[in-house]
Amino acid sequence: MGGAGLLVLPVAWALSSVLVPGHGLLPAADLQRLVTALERAAPARFGQLPDTTRLVTYLQDQWDGERYLLATTSTHLAAPIIIAWGEPVMARGGFHGVDPAMPLARFVELVGQRQLRFAMVGDLSLVSRRMARNVAGNPVTDWIRAHGRPVDPALWRDARLPYGSVLYDLLPPGE
Repeated sequence: MGGAGLLVLPVAWALSSVLVPGHGLLPAADLQRLVTALERAAPARFGQLPDTTRLVTYLQDQWDGERYLLATTSTHLAAPIIIAWGEPVMARGGFHGVDPAMPLARFVELVGQRQLRFAMVGDLSLVSRRMARNVAGNPVTDWIRAHGRPVDPALWRDARLPYGSVLYDLLPPGE
């Protein structure tokens, strides 16, 4: 009886990943999944996909044939949009947002050629923020903040998007 009692928690933990689907990017067993009432009421936790419905709907309404619907800092926000919506999204800083994958000159060129209109800043996960403080992406991030106009969060923001996310419209004023 005592031996069986010792196995209850490890078995429940292991079954949590089998009984309730979790996050595809960072799969892990999680007892929290078994308590569905708490799951529905809780804000986004580490490992949960953000709800991008309001953001993508807003961007699609504003879309004017650009090559990319959005440029994000990392794949944390880009991947769910690409997978769920099939939209072309650029993860300008690679997986964690610390890879200088998009040089500033190329980014500015894409904006100038009207291949990109919207960019997200501040959308890194907590893990990515701690990895390198987005050092690799600073030139592009600084350019976005200097040349873009923040979009009113009431138009696109959802509570499950990363805290501190700011959407910038890179279209020059008056156009």
